[in-house]
Amino acid sequence: MWFKKLRYRKRQYIMIGSILLFTATILTMCVGFVGELGAYSKTCYTRKTCPDVYLYTAGKYDLEQEVEQEVAQNIEKIHQVDCTILQVPMKSNDRNIMVNTNYLTSGEQFMKFVDAGYVTIDSGKSAYPKEGEVWISKAQANPNSIEVGDTIQFGFDTVEELTVSAIYNGSFYTKGKGITIVNESFFKKHQIVMDRSIDAVNLKNATKEYSKEFKEATGVIGQAYTRAELMSEGSSGSSVIGKVGIIASGIVFILALAVIGYFIRTTIMKEYKNIGIYKSLGYETKEVVSLYKKGYLFVSAIALLLGSLIALPLIKMVCLAATTYLPGFELSRISVISVIVIPIILEGILWVSLKIVFKRLNEITPVEAIKDGNTASTDQIKKSVITNAKSSFAMAINHMFQYKKQSITIIAVMTFAITMSFLFIMTYYSCDNMDTNCNGWFSIPKGDCYVVGNIDETVIDYLKQNQEVKQFVYGSILHTQVDEFMGTHDIIGCKLIILNNTAEQITNIKPLQGRLPSAKDEIALSIVSAKQQNLEIGDYLTITLNNIEKEYLLTGYFGTMDDENEGSISGMLTSEAMEECFPTYRATLAVITLKKGVDMQAFRNRMEQEVQGVSVDQVYMALSTSISSIEDMLRNICRILIIIFLLFGFVIILNVLLMQTTNCQRQYGILKALGFTTGYIIRQNLWEYGILMTISTAIATILHNLFSTALLNMVLQINGARNYTPYTVTLALGGLGMVCVVTILLSLPIKKIAPKNLMEE
Repeated sequence: MWFKKLRYRKRQYIMIGSILLFTATILTMCVGFVGELGAYSKTCYTRKTCPDVYLYTAGKYDLEQEVEQEVAQNIEKIHQVDCTILQVPMKSNDRNIMVNTNYLTSGEQFMKFVDAGYVTIDSGKSAYPKEGEVWISKAQANPNSIEVGDTIQFGFDTVEELTVSAIYNGSFYTKGKGITIVNESFFKKHQIVMDRSIDAVNLKNATKEYSKEFKEATGVIGQAYTRAELMSEGSSGSSVIGKVGIIASGIVFILALAVIGYFIRTTIMKEYKNIGIYKSLGYETKEVVSLYKKGYLFVSAIALLLGSLIALPLIKMVCLAATTYLPGFELSRISVISVIVIPIILEGILWVSLKIVFKRLNEITPVEAIKDGNTASTDQIKKSVITNAKSSFAMAINHMFQYKKQSITIIAVMTFAITMSFLFIMTYYSCDNMDTNCNGWFSIPKGDCYVVGNIDETVIDYLKQNQEVKQFVYGSILHTQVDEFMGTHDIIGCKLIILNNTAEQITNIKPLQGRLPSAKDEIALSIVSAKQQNLEIGDYLTITLNNIEKEYLLTGYFGTMDDENEGSISGMLTSEAMEECFPTYRATLAVITLKKGVDMQAFRNRMEQEVQGVSVDQVYMALSTSISSIEDMLRNICRILIIIFLLFGFVIILNVLLMQTTNCQRQYGILKALGFTTGYIIRQNLWEYGILMTISTAIATILHNLFSTALLNMVLQINGARNYTPYTVTLALGGLGMVCVVTILLSLPIKKIAPKNLMEE
């Protein structure tokens, strides 16, 4: 009998099934994505593809001689690659493609990593870079659209051009670091006085405790990154977005349950008399409940399973987007487990929800059902808000207030769908503009152009005297070692943002809490570093840099996505403070704000011609290239989530409108019997659902402006969230247009309704 009811009310079951299908798809995709990323990091960073520790040294050392004997005895094998820091610009198609720290090494040296299995050559067949050739990483090539056979230019005034003969992938630490491979003669030509090396170290005992011990022991000679840190770094940004998606998916399921509950309550009211007849024939309440519940559980089981299966290719798509620069991603059993477990959990929650909804059947008696008639509504028809209403607009207003519960349900559904779409569109736009909003994402000054090179007195005087320059700030972003740090951890390395002026009106950097340092005895820390060290604003901390011990006042916290790993810190100092510790310190970056009307490209050309040894770009190219892989991953993930949530919103709205137009058949028949035309009824529906959509959009816009920016900044611990009004306006107008079109399409069958249909409900 339940199957006959399923066939009789197939439209309603299709609506409920479509909602659950989308819910299962979204939740399975987000859960599978987060789980797969974690599993992939473990399989990608194994001992075969990644050493226990990568050590970037600030010189050339014999590790086993430099560290304590106990630590040296734990070293199993070292692959040491000699390198240097590239000191000249590296460009392709007139675009600076350098990262924060660009290492240069020879092919002969680099093959040590290739032979060890830590590097794979994706393109090209050259055994070593020959004369006039260069190898670059995929993370540097893809964002700049560089392929094998393209050329790269090196140098300021005298430019050397090399042809890309291979593109490689590697497991070594890539955040802000890049390794360029050239032939031996080019390497020696650009080798500076102080040699450096990148050491891939395998330990006999590589537990977290011993890896940390090795990292601390080598802190005086370089920056070390353990395999665990590489795993965490490889998926951190994408994982955050995935977790936000899981939370949103959970809310989606709760909302879906509310909508389904509304559908079922409407069905109970329509079946009121039938339920009474079943009871009068001797059916117990639980048997009547089972009669209705079986259909819903059957449809939900199929929909949830199909939704989870549809999520499988989506999981792979999103994970491939998140692992663009890492090799060999394949789905694991985690996805299979998600496809099985999530439908079971959701079906169980739905079963409990149905049990609660169907408690209403206990109150229905045969006498009450026969007395109340074919249908019984819990909604009492309210007095009209607009009396003597004649226009379709006035009738729509009256109908909305007469059926308040129905109107509130529609507003709640639409508001959530629009709010979530606004949130992910804002996330997409923010991720798409990381480099132009570097002040919010990385606490690097924002301006009209960025000058990279030796920012000496000549450059500073040039900028001071230039009539086109409104203001400028200069400094450096340095990765160095801390000899001692007064904190809860042994600190061995740090990233320092050095600025000659930290005023917000010049740098456009807004601290998360407190203020930025303005004196030589002050420091600001990233909020992550401060939490790791249990430091609060107002604390004094002693730091030893370059064997010079100083006490600093912690003035505030800033946000950055480029935070150092645990055991390191990210801080901000004034140039004056840096010069006290490093007397030979020189700035390497100037951020310029031009006067209104000045053409940036013309300014760039003039400055590069008039000032030697500098490169001028519209964005900070070292940062832009470094984060391009993160930008690509987050953009792709956000695109998919936006599409999914927009589709979900469309399905929810479509189902609610379909339910309402179906349930109003009797009302339409009455209106026609009273002489109202089909066009009038359609206009009434357009006004009603258009007004409800407008109210929902208004509420969603208020919620978005109040909470979305703060929520994204809180999750990412930055000030980088940016709203883009044209996107939100386009979405709002598109949603309103969609509702109007769907309303018209669903109202077309009204033409076929005759007054005799009055008795059909």
